[in-house]
Amino acid sequence: MSQAETTISNRVIMDLYQGMVLAEERLRVEEKSINLYPFDTKRKERVTEQLLMRPELQEVDLIVGPLFGGPINAATRFSKEKEINIFNPVSSNAQILEENPYTFLLKPTHETMAEALAYSA
Repeated sequence: MSQAETTISNRVIMDLYQGMVLAEERLRVEEKSINLYPFDTKRKERVTEQLLMRPELQEVDLIVGPLFGGPINAATRFSKEKEINIFNPVSSNAQILEENPYTFLLKPTHETMAEALAYSA
């Protein structure tokens, strides 16, 4: 990944995190509470597996991310095993959805976009 791609990627991640922090603050004002547990997976599956063993993550209601390929496998296994919804806001990769009813994407998959284009033609 080039320096420019890394900078853009890091910016997207920071924007996403800052948005989540703002949402947490707004909910607190409305007397609704959520707990955010941000972690750096270092884009590695093994690091993600170790993070997912932490006690505070055993009963979470939702996982946002991981945002990179390596950690996604560990997170989706954990999600399926614990029946915890996992939401990926940046990926279009249909493989993330395979065999896990608890996994959701914000963006349409490439297959979905192709079907929509074929239907509209």
